[in-house]
Amino acid sequence: MTSSPSQTFETIPVQLGHYTYPIILGDGILSQLPELCNKYNVGKKVMIITNPVLMRLYALQIRQYFKQAGYECQFIEVPEGEASKCMSEVNRLLTFLLKYQMERQDTILALGGGVIGDLAGFVASIYLRGIHLIQVPTTLLSQVDSAIGGKTGVNHEMGKNLIGSFYHPKFTFIDTQTLSSLPKREIRCGLAEVIKYGLISTPELFTYIETNIDEIKRFDIPSHPACWRHLISVSCQAKVNVVCQDEKESNLRAILNFGHTIGHALESCSEYGVYHHGEAIAIGMLISLRLSVNLGLIDEAKYQRVHTLFETLGFEFSLKGLQPKVILNACQVDKKVKGGLIHWIIATDIGKVEIRNDIDHDLVLQVLTEWQGQYK
Repeated sequence: MTSSPSQTFETIPVQLGHYTYPIILGDGILSQLPELCNKYNVGKKVMIITNPVLMRLYALQIRQYFKQAGYECQFIEVPEGEASKCMSEVNRLLTFLLKYQMERQDTILALGGGVIGDLAGFVASIYLRGIHLIQVPTTLLSQVDSAIGGKTGVNHEMGKNLIGSFYHPKFTFIDTQTLSSLPKREIRCGLAEVIKYGLISTPELFTYIETNIDEIKRFDIPSHPACWRHLISVSCQAKVNVVCQDEKESNLRAILNFGHTIGHALESCSEYGVYHHGEAIAIGMLISLRLSVNLGLIDEAKYQRVHTLFETLGFEFSLKGLQPKVILNACQVDKKVKGGLIHWIIATDIGKVEIRNDIDHDLVLQVLTEWQGQYK
């Protein structure tokens, strides 16, 4: 990856009531990381938490960039996969930070996908009651979703993301060139979250994906940089618009969980070893849309538009042998359960959703059973 200080980037402000920080978005801008660290007054000691693959790809050049700018830079590797989002890994990282004598003015830099961002962000939020954090997401899914909005956390044996905090970075830094090394499966997973924004609040994004599907379905980001940067920019802005209105998910922000109730249940029931996150969320969104059809909130034609888009992009729809009752039971161990009621995000149109807690469990079970019969 090459870049120069003259490279331009887009800045998307995240303006919360008590705090403002930027999302920096550009192509080939990695060398500007230390310059931005200076601008946003982070400490001169930086701990980079990443995975082995990214360590091999970027460690030498990032270390060189920071060294040239007068920073002390260390790396710590976290094993790939959802299994690393656990309290034992949190404790291991905290021990490493303590031994390295990281201080409150120092910085944790999360270099990786959603697992790294969630885990490193949570560690940053609790170490010394909070030290500086920089999010550098390197997957499409993390660039458009998990690295934005301040949610951090780890999983518990009883469910996904049940232990965590809200903790915002000094800035989020997105270099779209990091996507060029991703396998198609990871790009596809990120597209699930991009499509989600089209379905919950930004119908023009959904239409853009439909219109440009021939380019997008090739997953060839370097050949179509303007298209992919547009997808990322609009998705980031869509999430920021929601987060700035409801930082702590007291109401509106819950719409970002469209498809996640079923999706998280699929992940936890399969012990995080079958579905990637975006794959589970894609199924969750389609099942939620089937609920909308059954409730008379959207028509079959709109459902088919969404289904066709996911199918064209190569998503699979099987429940992988998971039983509908088991999935429904898992839905009830979820952050979105309030007063014992599951709060479902239900579509009323492409680009519009509502939050409902009155969805009959028998209807959900019926839809899951029909789905299981259709997609073996």
